[in-house]
Amino acid sequence: MGELNIAGDSRLLCAAYPLRQKLAKLTNRLIVITGNDDHIASDVAATELLAATRVKNTRIRMAAAGHYIQDLQYRYLRTLLESFLVDRSEPRPLARIAVVTSAT
Repeated sequence: MGELNIAGDSRLLCAAYPLRQKLAKLTNRLIVITGNDDHIASDVAATELLAATRVKNTRIRMAAAGHYIQDLQYRYLRTLLESFLVDRSEPRPLARIAVVTSAT
């Protein structure tokens, strides 16, 4: 049996992983980091899922990164996490980082 590719279809993502109900219950702001070359969990699927849950979030889209951002872009990931978790501030855009903050 072939591998299920859920990267481009948020309906398959939600069916495979029932995240919508769990995310909708969260009250803290999330940081969601996706790589523009991620073929496992795409930015499109993550964006659609977050929009459906209406959870407060900051989305980060990282250039030159795939699914394993911690390996490919460690310095950028560390900067993002320090800003969000330690400084408790919105990450700022950098050379390889686009930041989108939800309105909710």
